Amino acid sequence: MKIQSTEPRIRTRPGRDLTDILTQALRSGTPGILHVRGDSMVPTLREGTAVRIRPIPAGKIRVGRIAVFQKEDLIIIHRLIWKQNRDGVTLYLFKGDNGALIDHVPAERILGEVEGILREEPTRTAGSVRFKSMRWDPAYWFYRISYSILSLPLRSVGFLTGRPPRLPSGPVRTLLKRVHRIVEIGLFPGRFFR
Repeated sequence: MKIQSTEPRIRTRPGRDLTDILTQALRSGTPGILHVRGDSMVPTLREGTAVRIRPIPAGKIRVGRIAVFQKEDLIIIHRLIWKQNRDGVTLYLFKGDNGALIDHVPAERILGEVEGILREEPTRTAGSVRFKSMRWDPAYWFYRISYSILSLPLRSVGFLTGRPPRLPSGPVRTLLKRVHRIVEIGLFPGRFFR
């Protein structure tokens, strides 16, 4: 005779509850502090760096800023590199400073913007923390200026043709990607692109 349990089995995924709690807190407008895991944002953000997150709507995040979004069971900290309209829906393109993979993220998945880095200061008062703003991040200016220069002609073409603007394809796109990669490597030494 085979004995079967009548109790339902509960499958849990490690970190899922914590991700849900953080997501709900940021969506409710509560700022938070997250610690970076991984090397996808090196050297701007290294593993273990504590960052302060400011919850703001996706539409208010400027290209070039580092933001936080939800991807499956994870909360990802990457840089917004482009905004793209597809069939009337705005997609936000995110990329780690140290990688080539681009995530196309809808607005409802974006939780907020990295406002700055928190650093402990060796002062007389134990546990004193200093906040360093991310406003003068050189990568921000690189992506911001690139977006400003390229998006104007693309929007103009879209206006004139009546179709949504798209980046060129084929050899022109390949050339643009290579030039972008060379400029990125030159501007941001210390990154070990994958």
